[in-house]
Amino acid sequence: MASLKSEISMSVVIPVYNKADRLEECVESVLGQTGNKASFEIILVDDGSTDSSLSLCRNMAERHSRIRLISQTNQGVSAARNAGMKAAVGRYIMFLDADDSISPGTIQSLVSVFEKCEQDADLVTYPLQYFNPYTGSRKSHKRETWFDGDGVYDLEKYPYVAQTTMNVCIRNEQDPDAAVFAYGMKMGEDQLFITEKLKGKAKIGYCSKAEYIYTKDGSNASRQGNNPLYAFDDMITLYQSLLDIAQENPAMKEYAYQLILYNIDWRLRGDLLFPTFCTGDERSGKEQQLASILKRIPMLSYARSPYLSEYHKGYLLNRYILSKEEVSVSYGCERTTVSINKKYWETDKPKITITHCLESAGHLLMRGHFDCPAFILDSQPILFLCFGEKRVEVLLGSSSFEYNEAKVKTAKSYNFALEIPAEPDRHPISYWFVAEVSRRPIERIDVALTLKRHNAFVVDGTALFRKCMLQVSGDNLIIHRKRIASTALLFAKKAMEDRSFLVKRLLVSMLMMRRGKQRVWLYVDLPASPTKGNALIQFLHDIEKDDGIERYYISNCGEQLEKEHPVLLGHVVKCETVEHVFLSLKAEIIFASYVESFTYRPMSQSTYDGLGDYAGKQELIYLQHGVLHARMPWYISYDRLLFDKIVISTQLEATNLTHRYCFPDSSIIYSGMPRFDMISVENIRPKKKILFAPSWRAYLVAGKASRRTAVDDLLISSSFYRGVKTFITRLIEERLLEKWGFSLEIKLHPNFSCYKHLFVFDNDNVSLSSEQILESDYAVVITDYSSYAFDFVYAGCDILYFIPDYKEFKAGLNQYSELDFSLDKNEGFGPLSTNAEDAITELALVLSRTENDDIEQTVYQKRCQKFFFHHDGKNSDRLYEASQALANGDDSGSFYQEVK
Repeated sequence: MASLKSEISMSVVIPVYNKADRLEECVESVLGQTGNKASFEIILVDDGSTDSSLSLCRNMAERHSRIRLISQTNQGVSAARNAGMKAAVGRYIMFLDADDSISPGTIQSLVSVFEKCEQDADLVTYPLQYFNPYTGSRKSHKRETWFDGDGVYDLEKYPYVAQTTMNVCIRNEQDPDAAVFAYGMKMGEDQLFITEKLKGKAKIGYCSKAEYIYTKDGSNASRQGNNPLYAFDDMITLYQSLLDIAQENPAMKEYAYQLILYNIDWRLRGDLLFPTFCTGDERSGKEQQLASILKRIPMLSYARSPYLSEYHKGYLLNRYILSKEEVSVSYGCERTTVSINKKYWETDKPKITITHCLESAGHLLMRGHFDCPAFILDSQPILFLCFGEKRVEVLLGSSSFEYNEAKVKTAKSYNFALEIPAEPDRHPISYWFVAEVSRRPIERIDVALTLKRHNAFVVDGTALFRKCMLQVSGDNLIIHRKRIASTALLFAKKAMEDRSFLVKRLLVSMLMMRRGKQRVWLYVDLPASPTKGNALIQFLHDIEKDDGIERYYISNCGEQLEKEHPVLLGHVVKCETVEHVFLSLKAEIIFASYVESFTYRPMSQSTYDGLGDYAGKQELIYLQHGVLHARMPWYISYDRLLFDKIVISTQLEATNLTHRYCFPDSSIIYSGMPRFDMISVENIRPKKKILFAPSWRAYLVAGKASRRTAVDDLLISSSFYRGVKTFITRLIEERLLEKWGFSLEIKLHPNFSCYKHLFVFDNDNVSLSSEQILESDYAVVITDYSSYAFDFVYAGCDILYFIPDYKEFKAGLNQYSELDFSLDKNEGFGPLSTNAEDAITELALVLSRTENDDIEQTVYQKRCQKFFFHHDGKNSDRLYEASQALANGDDSGSFYQEVK
């Protein structure tokens, strides 16, 4: 169908909803268009904004004759775009979101290209650039690689285009039967509309000289909207509609398959694919809906997808398409081939990745993992290390790299730990790996040196230790004697990569000479926080020891801390300073409470690679900042962390670390966390006080790390806040606190401190707590999945769990969706409530028990009493003794497999 005849070339439809902060910039990018074909109109469709967006739209419409305004009640972006299309009078229509923009020549270029290809394509796309407003950086969308200049592209030949975003232009057909945006869909309506437009001709036009600038500011809004809790049904509707389109026009079949797989890719990577928010029959039903769609996509479409990683292809094929009984896997010299019924998927061959390597006492302590995308479809391999005439079977264990770019197990991966002699004579020692799977050989496996933890100078696939050199060449692992010529060459290569490299080494060398053989221990919590964490508590304990060790605490709050603890004078070092860099290399032991490496390794990996040989056989001890119970094996596991040891306080941690997080038992220090020494466990009757201490919610706050900022409307409209407010309001209105003679204090997580003003209640019995509290003061603590709960378990308080946003938690909106024990199966330390009414009931039961000293202990109270290893206030003593033993070389029970 021909486009509408009009003197106006282009109608730019901009749906607006609460975008007052960016709307003017968006509109200015259109008003600033250049070129003689840039005759256009702007149609602003305000969709019931509650901020100042509508008044801004009116003001701009009054000032510019090109701008027209449509105002409607809030009906969603589909209705807004449809209203704009209906009102458009330009020959062509393009769409622009109110926080995005276009480059100056975009409209002219689009009109020129569309006029040339109008008979061949119903839709023209153009380049999209992701723009980060904080850094100013831009990044092209990966679909751009499929286009090679202006023209029309046949989607049968180019099925991987995956046009999912609104950087498109269409003809203004003014046809009542023309495709419109689907009302009611909150996700995927743009993809469905675009694909409907492409369906007729199965071709897409491309204009290379236009540009859509997509602002990607890292806000939680789009991620939250894409979560299956809100978007699962729309996701299924989209995928089913795409399959229907494939049936209507066979020329669109592969394009539809690849568009679905493009979506599956980013959803799988972002933990946005599966309906974890529901259970039982509801979960099974939704899983079946997804499976019925993915099973309709042929094996070869998965195999050919340019968007799915090789490991994700294997995962999806294994889950939805193939069974191990039907599959044949062949491991070739260059590729691995998976075949079924004369259909083939060629994928990567197996690979050894070495991530940790430390020189110690004439040996290399080496850790890594063994992977292949096809392992998920095969039996467990047997791995061998070969050298000379010898062949040693390598002991393989579970690896967290099974969570390959996802929060579900998408691969089969196996870890290993080897202790290899590192004192070669004149001749290098060459090692190589071979394997077999069900007696099928895998010859000469490639090795990748991807070191994160080491004490070497690393450059260009080579690690230069103090006494030897480790080099990887293809499938060979070679240990040489250290030579002056090869060392000089490596230094020259590093200097070419980093011009400041030699200056950094000179500075560190000077500091090393000045400090001589000084023994150093470092302690670090969160440098930006003055709170008393595990590392500070241990420092204050250890500094009293007369053992010849110099101790330093890393903090950016030195002045405040020195006033509170005078013993810190001269012992506080600011984070990420030259002194911190030097001490992080010099220290024989580093105690850290957080896994974030900047706290204990204040330099980039590249800088550390150039300075790592200054570090000796250093011990990194993870103190934790709470009892580990949030299930995140893709993040916390031993093979992903840089730590050597972890300090624990409970059997729960011991079991989970060894069974779920790949920690060997020898890496665990059973001393108990230092912070528990600060909690009184004397048998003193607590005050009649209740503490409400919820964790923070990542999905309800903006900003990053220590710069969290409030979004009041977001919090107020959340089920979390509504539930909490209902709970506290009922306590007040029904005078339940007065009835039992209790008061309630609210203690917000530091990341939620920006919301204190929303937790102020007009009642004498309800107040915000002070920053520092005494745990044993409280008879009852109401919390959720916060690790802070364990402080009160230790203190013997009654615990209640209240999670009014339980569905959001299970949906993974707060970074994880499971704990290492189940609250809803009563495996915690108190009953779980997910609504205010139940929370009130459970609180009343607990308060009634406080009036009766003779009542029998509950199962929860008995569980609390047996939970911790120690209640004697001597955790810091035990940790000090264990650390001294490590520093003196007494690391009994090494888990490394010795190679002789």
